[in-house]
Amino acid sequence: MKKLVAVVLLLVLIAPAAALSERDPVVGSYYTIQDYSLYPEMASTGGGVDMIIMVLTFYEDGTIMMTENDITGKDGKQVFSALGKWTKTNTSYTVSLIGWGEGDLIIEENSVLIPVQEMGHLRMHKMEPMNPYKDLVISY
Repeated sequence: MKKLVAVVLLLVLIAPAAALSERDPVVGSYYTIQDYSLYPEMASTGGGVDMIIMVLTFYEDGTIMMTENDITGKDGKQVFSALGKWTKTNTSYTVSLIGWGEGDLIIEENSVLIPVQEMGHLRMHKMEPMNPYKDLVISY
């Protein structure tokens, strides 16, 4: 009887541990930088700023948050807000983004393609989290 209880407890503990170790591939942060000095023909789409640095963070619960820095000269304005949600079916991802619309998200190796209202997709590059054991270099 003790062995049966031990096996049942082991199985109960293994399932949550396995679920924690496997993150959905879309979970994480993705960035884009729009530098209008490099593409002055696009400046009219930037709302009068010189540069926009945007990060979308996809959370495991389906929430998408946006962090944005709008830079003009050496001044900036920061924005952090909820932008929308993502869902996954067996074979695809769908996003619904405030002001951007809804559509299919495409995952590539190191980026995602975000649907933008009837314009196509915006490529955003995956950010890699800092590994304090590998990326922190201390000089003596």
